[in-house]
This record gives sequence, structure tokens and C-alpha cells, in this order.
Amino acid sequence: MVAEPVEDLLTAIAYLRNANGHLRANLEVNEQVLAEAELRLKQGQSITATLRLLPSLSDRMAAENAVSELYGARHTMRRAVVAAALKDGMSVGELANRVELTPEQVQTIANDNAWPVD
Repeated sequence: MVAEPVEDLLTAIAYLRNANGHLRANLEVNEQVLAEAELRLKQGQSITATLRLLPSLSDRMAAENAVSELYGARHTMRRAVVAAALKDGMSVGELANRVELTPEQVQTIANDNAWPVD
């Protein structure tokens, strides 16, 4: 059986990997559109015809939503890492150094979630 902080951390990892995948897929689509537009412009196609290739507003919003999802997943991951590491006995200072946060940020995350800190 996996302990609760580890389960939360594994859930956060899965969430972050999923968000990475969504963003990667949207970036790949955007890259394909840009490459196609660049090629058509270099071949002399009109700007109007080229602009008609661009994704719709809803398509662009999908990419923006993927970025927002990624930031949310990173926040969830950070909270899960802090909780698991503190419960495992890591000091605030070492944890802050390992995850590139300040000790104050680690302490704030712990305090906001009522996690005991040694």
C-alpha cells in the first residue's frame, strides 16, 4: 500500500504529465500551421490566402487553455512535493533548495495547508 503523500504525489505527477502532453500537442499543431504559412508565403501566396490557414479563435484558445492547465498542474505538483517531503522529514531549507523555492515559499505552502513543519 502506498502512503497518502506518495499517492498525492503520484496523482500530481500524472496530472502534470497529462498537462505537458496537452500543451505539447497544441504546440505541435501551432508549429505545423506556422511552417505551412511560412512555406506558402515563401512560395508567393498572398497574405490573405495564408491568413485563412491560421487556426480559429477557439483553436488558439485551446493552446492558451493548455498553458493554463500546465501552470495549474505545476502548482499541484509543487504542493504535493512539499507535503510528501515534509512528511518524510526533509527540512524546509533542504526542500527549498531541491525544488528551487525560497524557504519562505515552502513555509507558506505548508502553512496554507496546515502541514506541520519541523
